[in-house]
Amino acid sequence: MNASREEAPCPYHGRCGGCPLQGIDYGEQLLQKKEFLRQSFSRAGLFGTPGIKVIPSSPYGYRNRVQLHRVPQGTESELPGRKSRMRPLKLERKAEAACGFMTRSGGKGRTEIIPVKDCVIADPSIRQALNTLSITPPVDKDRFSVYGKDSTLLVEGRNSRGVTHIHQKDINMDAGIFFQSNGALLELLIDELLGAARMANRRLPAADFYCGVGTFAVYLEDIFERIDLLEANEAALGFARGNVRSKNTRFFCRRDALWAVNAEKTVREPYGFAVVDPGRQGLSEAMCRFLRNNCEILCYVSCNPRALARDAALLLSPDNTDGLKLETLSFYDFYPQTRHVESLAVFSAAHKS
Repeated sequence: MNASREEAPCPYHGRCGGCPLQGIDYGEQLLQKKEFLRQSFSRAGLFGTPGIKVIPSSPYGYRNRVQLHRVPQGTESELPGRKSRMRPLKLERKAEAACGFMTRSGGKGRTEIIPVKDCVIADPSIRQALNTLSITPPVDKDRFSVYGKDSTLLVEGRNSRGVTHIHQKDINMDAGIFFQSNGALLELLIDELLGAARMANRRLPAADFYCGVGTFAVYLEDIFERIDLLEANEAALGFARGNVRSKNTRFFCRRDALWAVNAEKTVREPYGFAVVDPGRQGLSEAMCRFLRNNCEILCYVSCNPRALARDAALLLSPDNTDGLKLETLSFYDFYPQTRHVESLAVFSAAHKS
């Protein structure tokens, strides 16, 4: 057997589309993802980037948020008859599970739902709920999210709302609203982010753009007296209003491009620190232009290396006289066994370096 190959511990591997890298040694997974991040910057013409720091995760049992699908009536599991070195929870040949995962798409793009009673990458609370068949789909959804951590188990469309404990803070959330799926690595990322924030000019305001439920701002309000939060999802911003208690916090529910164009005309002083956590599309050109000219320290949390590299080319100063300078680049493996690459790039104003 190839030294980089190993037996996949999941009995659904090969049919379930969620973990295509199972069966590849975890160290090799990290090398492949790091190289993909490096190549993304090279292809964007950014050859002088700093060395990439790699922050690994527990390879299994890490995932706090999963997306499940309703199983059509009459569907049965087809489980391989091999044993797993992970010692998964006991599985029945004919599953009675009401929910499952999507299969890999075939040559014609066809997919189906596999009923599951276990998921080896999921948090123990989710694994136990799957094994005991205690997760049932909401009546009005064929696809729904489940969040599990410690004693919290939230099911979208049923008991959706709750509190999760991250890095000594309680954060109100909803299973149906985006929240980082790897709590252990989220805490490590917050540590790096706060280290950068403490280097900023605290007399200037801070910003949490694409803020979701205000996860990062919950910690930033301990450092900065003034914070601006921007989020296009009104429901998520409603949770942020409850999570971030500072009286000097402003909340904006707008698309990034529209907000940035207006802000370029009205912002009176730069942000001492800003964190952005956009979706896979990355930043708009208007937001890149605004941050390049109005931010002294920027932390860019990315789930798409290509979009991050594209945006970095717009943010960076070609001659270190204006714009931003890339200080550090870290690869956080939020999603082992998958192809997803999460990273954190820290920029500073070039004229301040």
